[in-house]
Formats: sequence, structure tokens, C-alpha cells
Amino acid sequence: MSILVIAVVLVGLLAMIWRAMTRFSPPAQVEIPLTEGPPSTLDPDQDIHLVTWNIGFAGLGREADFKPDGGTQVRAKSRAIVEQYRDRIVAQLKDLDADFLLVQELAHGSFLTRGVEVLESVQVKLASYQMVFTSTMQVTGLPLVGQLDVGKATFSRHHLTQALRHALPTARDLPGLTLQHFNVLESRVPMDGTTQELVLYNIHLAAFDDGTLRRAQLDAVIALMKAEHARGNLVIAGGDWNLRLADTEFPSTAPEEHQFWVRDLPTDLDLEGWIWAHDPAVPTCRTLEQPYVAGVNYTCVIDGYLVSPNLEVVDVEGLDLGFENSDHNPVTLKVRRRP
Repeated sequence: MSILVIAVVLVGLLAMIWRAMTRFSPPAQVEIPLTEGPPSTLDPDQDIHLVTWNIGFAGLGREADFKPDGGTQVRAKSRAIVEQYRDRIVAQLKDLDADFLLVQELAHGSFLTRGVEVLESVQVKLASYQMVFTSTMQVTGLPLVGQLDVGKATFSRHHLTQALRHALPTARDLPGLTLQHFNVLESRVPMDGTTQELVLYNIHLAAFDDGTLRRAQLDAVIALMKAEHARGNLVIAGGDWNLRLADTEFPSTAPEEHQFWVRDLPTDLDLEGWIWAHDPAVPTCRTLEQPYVAGVNYTCVIDGYLVSPNLEVVDVEGLDLGFENSDHNPVTLKVRRRP
């Protein structure tokens, strides 16, 4: 093959990659259309029950490793494994019977999920909930990979009046190219008999940076939350912060090189009266350099909630599921409005 032909092929491939990676370019704020949801409003005198869970696109359970974390795989070994993880995750979410589910790393069927439709299947099986979804990564026509569409979804058993996608600071992967468009998903819930609203933020911050990007994203989220609290609303952010929320030392023999992404929650945040709600007794995330073995993989607490001062935390609990179906464990929260 001549050099000219090779050059033409390379240029063609680069053009396809460029087009695939630049097709999705959302603005700073987007209102997400709402599907028909339950008519019920939220009783301000009742406890509010939430669950947050990063489900790892139903491909990162106990048997999985992941190349960006030092492993060898970029997706699950088979369709059957993805379907098994997905179905177990949905069953667990249904059993938890929460008012709101904040779910990260949901994906449409793609190379990443071996063609298994995760997002729509979860939506169908949680039909009693109203769902809003926003993509963090949306790529179409990528050579050898095809389509990728991964993001976060909020499920509500109470009527949502509005959902907004707020862009967060995002790094360029290459000049002019961005693969992950980080964002926070806002959902607004009216409260019966009051002008107050419950404002929920579904969070998934960056992981593989030096900490600078995560800090900028965290500051942006807190600014949104403070603005809503200043309006008199009840505010909760929950999700995968990719920051250690608790100083824990769970058993591990993993080399420190596999903890390269770990950063602590900053200690200089201006959050007087606000509450970080997490469970330091149960790890919520494990490293993926190898399949999970208790006491070997490094584990820590990076999933939880930030709660506004006009709410009281009744209970917060990490659920130790042994990372059976995801590289994260879910965290439940119960709060009530302060008088």
C-alpha cells in the first residue's frame, strides 16, 4: 500500500473521529422535556427517602476490571453478564422503594454494553417513577465503536415541574475535542400547600484529573445549591462526587499506584450549616485494576449527599452489596424539613 493511500485512509479516519466527537455540543443550560409523571406532590411533613447509585453501565460488577483504572477490559465479557447485572440492579432499586433515585452511568445499548439496552430497560421496569435523563458522553459514528450514550437519570415518584441540565467545567481531551461533557442534573419537585420546592441535583464529577477540574466542578455545584437555598427551597445533591467524603481505612492490599485518581473533599468550602451525609462504615467504590476481592481492592467512600440547612438528616446508610453488580454500592438517605 502506497504512502498516499495510507495518508488518505488516516485522514478519513480522523475526519470520522472528529465528526463523531464534535456532534454532541450542548449549551451551558438545557431544559429537559418531561414525560408524563405521577400526579402526587410532596407532603412537606413526611420524611423524604432517596437512593443514589452509580451502576457502572451494568458492566462493572464483581468479575470486572477496567482499563482506565489499570485493568485490561473496556467492557463486560458478554451480553449475558450485562443483562444479569442490569436485572439485579433494577430489582435492588425497586426493593429500596424510595421517593427518588439518583442513578449515574446509565447507558443506551452500545459497544460499551455489548448492545444491551440498559437505560430504556431500567425505565420500563421502574415505570411507577417519572424519569429525566441527560447524557455526559454522546458519540455517534466512532470507528470500530459506533454509538456511545452514557449519562445520569433521576427517577421520581412525585410530580416534577422542571428539569435542567447545567454544564460543569470540562477539560478538552484534544484541541477542540471534548468526549465527556460534565454536567449536573437538576429536578424540581413542588411541595403540597407551600411555595417551597425540593430541588435535587444528580452529581457525577470527574475522576481522572489532578483534582483541579473536580474542585472547579464542585464549586459550580455548590453555587447552584446556595442560590436555590437563598430562595427558600430545600436542596439536596447526591451522587458520585469522586472525592473521598470520609477518612476511612478499609482493608486493602492493592498497590498505591491504583489509587492515582483518589482525592479528598476540600476542607476550605464555605458551607456553614450544610450537611455532608454519608456512611463512613461502608465503602461505596472500589478500584478496578482487577476483579473484586474483599480485602484486596482499594475501597473508599465517594458517594453520598450534600443537604441544605433547612433539612434535617434522619438517616443515611451505605448498602454493602459486595460490589456484586457494580463497582459502586448504593447509599440511602432520609431527610425531613426543619420546622
